[in-house]
Amino acid sequence: MKPQINSRLVRLVSIVLVIFCLCFLFSYLLELEQQNTLRKEQEDEEARVMLKEEKEQEKKLLLELAIEKEKQRIQKILDSRAVIEPDLTLKDTYQHLLDKYYIAVPTPVEPWTDDTMQLLKSPLGQQIKADLMTVPEIMPEFKTLTTQERVWKSLFQYFDPILAEGKVNIAQDPHYSETWNIYNQLEETIFPWIRPYWKNVFEINLRTQKTQGIVMCVGNGQFKHAATSVHAIREILKSDIPIEIFYINSNDLSQDKLDFFNSIPNVKTQDISRRINNYYTQFGGWAVKPYAILASSFSEVILMDADVFMFKKPETFFQDEGYKKTGALFFLDRTLFNNFHVGRKWIKSFLPTHSTYIKESRWWKTTSTHEQESGIVVIDKKKALFGLLATCKMNDKLERDRVSYRHSHGDKETFWIGFEMIQAPYAFVKSYGAVIGGLGDAGAEGTVCGNQLHLDTNDRPWWWNGGILRDKNKWENRYLKFTHFAQGDDWEFGTSCIRETDKISELSADEKAIGAQLIALDKKRKKEQEGSISAEDEEIDI
Repeated sequence: MKPQINSRLVRLVSIVLVIFCLCFLFSYLLELEQQNTLRKEQEDEEARVMLKEEKEQEKKLLLELAIEKEKQRIQKILDSRAVIEPDLTLKDTYQHLLDKYYIAVPTPVEPWTDDTMQLLKSPLGQQIKADLMTVPEIMPEFKTLTTQERVWKSLFQYFDPILAEGKVNIAQDPHYSETWNIYNQLEETIFPWIRPYWKNVFEINLRTQKTQGIVMCVGNGQFKHAATSVHAIREILKSDIPIEIFYINSNDLSQDKLDFFNSIPNVKTQDISRRINNYYTQFGGWAVKPYAILASSFSEVILMDADVFMFKKPETFFQDEGYKKTGALFFLDRTLFNNFHVGRKWIKSFLPTHSTYIKESRWWKTTSTHEQESGIVVIDKKKALFGLLATCKMNDKLERDRVSYRHSHGDKETFWIGFEMIQAPYAFVKSYGAVIGGLGDAGAEGTVCGNQLHLDTNDRPWWWNGGILRDKNKWENRYLKFTHFAQGDDWEFGTSCIRETDKISELSADEKAIGAQLIALDKKRKKEQEGSISAEDEEIDI
């Protein structure tokens, strides 16, 4: 009986063991299947994530390529733009600049839009169009001229990036052609004298190489000053900067004087009537100066009067912070003749908006008849072409004879006021005209008497005008004394002395040495020219 029981027990245990093993195997296979399924899901998820990352990376790469391509397109447009005027606000004008300069931050001109064109085409717009496209017969109206210039600027800035990209023929494209015709008509109304040398204003900078140079306007009467000044730049200041000498026509500067300048390395003479249409401008005197900047072959220009001399190399003007910020560097004149109300009344009569400088000006405060000294003006035409053109317009024949020169002494105030009319930025060095000379030289004892001096932003002598004679209008051979300079607002106009004595400084040894070298150079120039004149007289006598 026992063996039979044991046999059954063994079979039962075997069956249970088999069942257990089968259950374990099933459980293992099920778990393995689950693990495989989970692993497959993980692998699929990893593949999906990887694919998503690859797509995102590809999308990011394509976006970066598109952004880089757009940057290159924009940079290409910027490089091809005719004018890039600095977009200034008081926030981005650093305080250290405001301590050294009066920075004129303009009121932005409203951009041209398609709605503007629709307004011009409306019945009401015909009056606006008539004001824009007509020229006064007798008396220029500066309020209208200001509007014309600002509308023209808006149109120019509308077309400049389109022309720079070069994808659209705006003269034929139906979306642009009508507006382009308006632009050309308005430009010819305001600036007729640019043609035929340039087809339009866009060509002015596009045909100008990126170069720096000096421009001087010289006639027979200014030759003696200019001759010494040019040689001083070369021989004393040791600058090889290119110089262009502009004259009005063959009657303005004689052939022997042209030959003199052309014999100096890197100096060229230019007849301005070959570039600016003198039929309209009828040049004479100061009026030629801003046009010479426009007509010069340089993109960055130092305009200097024939009787201007410097203590530093002329290249320092291009390194000036105010110039680099705005593209136009100006200098303030002496403070003369208080209670001058004409200037303020005049600018209020035609400027609907103005820059931040206007209310800082002595003209606005009525404390001086003179605001700007234009013996040196520094212009970057790529940045400041709009202001330069507006200045030129103020020196056009009708405008200067009937308006501009009746309110100011020649061209001087036309620079900053021209920039105000078209709302372009500019910078004045924050110091008024000082005086350079000797103590009590043809003036009150203990005061500095001489010629008008202009200081740099560290209050050191930079340049002066009036030549190296004590008074070029009185004494032919009495030279300036290079010993002192003084700052102040109380000028004795008749003797050209500053009455204040609290800001008198002595010139440095180097500055005195430059003064001595200039006098020696001028004496040498006189001797050579007098010898040349005597030789010519002898030939005539023979």
